[in-house]
Amino acid sequence: MVIGERLLVPQRSLSLRIRVSAPRVGPSVEPVEPQMRQGKDPSNPSIHGGEWEAPPLKSKYFFKRRVHQRYSLKNPPHRLIDWPLEVCSGHGHSFPISHVTCGIRTLDRTLGFDHLNISVQVSFPQTTPIDSERKLLRGSQSSGQIPTSRLFFSSLLLRHLYELDQHLDRFLKSASMAKIQLPFDQPTIKNILTQTVAVSKCMQGSLRYWLSPGPGDFQLSPSGCLNPALYAIVIEAPSLPVCSGDKVVTSTIPMKPLQFAVMKNVNYLPNALSKMQAEENGAFAAIWLDDEGFIAEGPNMNVAFVTKDRELIMPRFDKILSGCTAKRVLVLAEELLADGRLSAINTRNVTVQEGKAANEMMLIGSGILVKPVLQWDEHPIGSGKEGPVAQALFKLILDDMKYGPPTVRIPVPY
Repeated sequence: MVIGERLLVPQRSLSLRIRVSAPRVGPSVEPVEPQMRQGKDPSNPSIHGGEWEAPPLKSKYFFKRRVHQRYSLKNPPHRLIDWPLEVCSGHGHSFPISHVTCGIRTLDRTLGFDHLNISVQVSFPQTTPIDSERKLLRGSQSSGQIPTSRLFFSSLLLRHLYELDQHLDRFLKSASMAKIQLPFDQPTIKNILTQTVAVSKCMQGSLRYWLSPGPGDFQLSPSGCLNPALYAIVIEAPSLPVCSGDKVVTSTIPMKPLQFAVMKNVNYLPNALSKMQAEENGAFAAIWLDDEGFIAEGPNMNVAFVTKDRELIMPRFDKILSGCTAKRVLVLAEELLADGRLSAINTRNVTVQEGKAANEMMLIGSGILVKPVLQWDEHPIGSGKEGPVAQALFKLILDDMKYGPPTVRIPVPY
């Protein structure tokens, strides 16, 4: 297994790597206090390299630390510490991950870091260890996937991953379209992801995972890649999304061709450029139109409208990504149909004119849930305020995350 940590410390510029190794034989052991080797002090700016090693004592497991300092300014305002930790277990031997996390904290206390910011990545025997900034660069240039499962724990401490099965179904479909072999079957991937969340101890946030052809030769074709690799990162969020309205603009960035628009992959350059265009114009997102001029989607979210006749409409999914959250909203919206707040629910082609004339417009995605749109380009939507249907759908999806059926809430084995 491999765990990666990144620490941001307001001191001198420093790059630090920590490696924890395990021999091929030997039982589990609690980590021991690291000791200085060769008498070098990491707080001394004159040091340009050093090593620390905890004595093995009664065990053959040990911790080793290597320090390399880089200075670009005389007195830089902070230092960025890149701290990956590797745990190797030869011949199938392993030891509890809790021992590793305990070791990380022990080593951290010896340097007295401030403002600790930890992100944890766990990879398994057939995965490739990476840090979060390198992403998929160790594999082929041409392919990869990046779905997101919303991770949420309610105030009642009901610990679940939201819509994990639905995201995994789309994950495997996209893998087939991208011609990437799976390193594991679906139940194993599901188990890996839930175990990753359990190890992270994260109570609220998101789980992001990637699939790549694996480490390779940096060529266009993945034929030089050794084995497919799965990556997973748990990201803690301090708070949940809120139902606040925002502005959108029409995107001038070309939309992805059909074959790639319906597949979740890491080719996010058009999405990023579209998002940047929105931000440059003081908006939250830019809306794509398809090749026929119909409304398509946002950069990483679906879009929906409530017409003056109280019809909830979404663009058809045949030319865009079928958002898991959007599809769930269509199911939950039936409650509003039953009580008369909606007259109909449909997915169909939607013109720009119809969209801008709607009573309500909203963006839907796992990162935002349901976000009302108050203005599109220079045109106000409805009353220019958050609409009642958008607010009701936001509450429905939030309640579904807390109290929904087992089909959408997967327990995490903490």
